Amino acid sequence: MMADDAAAAPAEEVADEARSSAEGTRKAAAWLATALGGIPTIGVLTAVVRAPGDLGFDESQLALGIALAAAGGLIGVLAFAYVRVPLALEDSDLHGLNLTRIPGHEYETWEGDDGLKKALEQLRAAAAEEEHDLTRAAGHSAEAKALAANAEKDAITAEAEAKAKPDDKGLKQEADQKRAEASGKKQEAAAAAARAEEAAATAKTWSDQFAARERIRADAYRLTAADKVRERFGRAIFASVVAVGLIAWGVINLGKAPIPKQDAATAAAATPVLITLTLNPDGQATLGCEAVDSVQALKVGGTEESPSVITLPQSDCPSKTLTFPTSDPKPLGTAEEVEALELPVEESG
Repeated sequence: MMADDAAAAPAEEVADEARSSAEGTRKAAAWLATALGGIPTIGVLTAVVRAPGDLGFDESQLALGIALAAAGGLIGVLAFAYVRVPLALEDSDLHGLNLTRIPGHEYETWEGDDGLKKALEQLRAAAAEEEHDLTRAAGHSAEAKALAANAEKDAITAEAEAKAKPDDKGLKQEADQKRAEASGKKQEAAAAAARAEEAAATAKTWSDQFAARERIRADAYRLTAADKVRERFGRAIFASVVAVGLIAWGVINLGKAPIPKQDAATAAAATPVLITLTLNPDGQATLGCEAVDSVQALKVGGTEESPSVITLPQSDCPSKTLTFPTSDPKPLGTAEEVEALELPVEESG
């Protein structure tokens, strides 16, 4: 009975206790889902709001960045949202549960001859039988009480008639008989009432026993729910790592999407410049100009040491596009910019 008393009056639930941890885990999942849903939005808005001077977006980088950030956010939100989905547990989900994790009772397992499941089945059947006995005993008690009331009424009537005619021995005898019958019915009614009270007490005992086991079963459900929610949360954490990776990849692409305006130096470097290439033997071999010492070319990029050039065609030296190194490890010659000719401006008279 001590175990039953403990189950009947459980202590206040502790938030970090295993049986009570499912709701806290779900709240943490909701917070993380909100956070993961907001990060991609911030990244996309930051990239879309262009800085002054930008020339627009690289559409492929922008589309890839948005897709990756959205996919990462969606994976994270769905993973943590799944933690909050109701479990819809059944008794079959309690199979294999170690009931010793729930204090205050004598059961170790859900299944088995000594398991909680069989005890619940036996107590449910016993409580139902006792409830039936109680209903039957209450009916018998009510019937006996009604018969006793009728017998008492008949006895009172007979006694009144005998009292009115004291010399009539027949009425006196009938009154005594009715009184005896009324006394017997009264005793029967009292006995039936006692049996009904006893049946009620027995039924309550079995009902309390069953209710105590039902509370243990409820604790088993809460513990199983906490385990499954914790398992879901662990999988959601793993999914969130993937989600954060996708979001980071998307943000990197979003950061590369804006096309900045070229500065003056870059723009100048992109302007073709006429240069003279003086060729060494390696340069002559590379350009296919064996008998030519120098050629004219347009510098279209590169650096001072390795300009990117387009050679101008001339006899015995076809036009080519190449990078023309002028320093070690293998220079092809030298490059010298042709001085630009400035024409005089005539003043209008």
